[in-house]
Amino acid sequence: IVKPLADFVHTFCAKVTPCNRTTNQPLPPANIPYLRSTKNMSGNKGISEFYKHVITLVMGTGLAQAVNLLASPVLSRLFSPEEFALFAVFTAITGIAGVAATGRYEMAIPFPAEPRRALHLAAVALLAVSGTTLLTLVGVISANVWWLFTDHKLHFPFSFYLLPLAVAMTGAGAVFNYWSTRNKTF
Repeated sequence: IVKPLADFVHTFCAKVTPCNRTTNQPLPPANIPYLRSTKNMSGNKGISEFYKHVITLVMGTGLAQAVNLLASPVLSRLFSPEEFALFAVFTAITGIAGVAATGRYEMAIPFPAEPRRALHLAAVALLAVSGTTLLTLVGVISANVWWLFTDHKLHFPFSFYLLPLAVAMTGAGAVFNYWSTRNKTF
């Protein structure tokens, strides 16, 4: 079992090893930034800056998930299943509109070498968030008008009026998250 697994890993690593584009020869590990030794800029042994940032992000995400997991039993005692269903619909709509809100321009913010270009990308992404927020507001008002003129036994959920605000906050949060990643201010 160990030999076939080792052969697979060797074959896979050979396929993803960075190569010199002119000679098609594999680059030595010292030329690959993420495979360099653990010496930092001052020459001291220790964890490199890259690994410190990775650990910071992983720990933050893990802590957020742990808080969510630990709060679940308390929340299930406080709210009814109907309220959780309404929350699920609200979260689903916000999640879909929030992803589309920035036009995915926020993902390009960390890449430009010039800070001015990154700032322009952030501005375009925030402009897209504004447009999506307005479209969400029109959608909520239209849904409310349709709800009023149809024969529904239930009332229009008040929390749906908060959808435009939630979409705006989700989109702006994504933009500022990538801006913080660019500036390494986790």
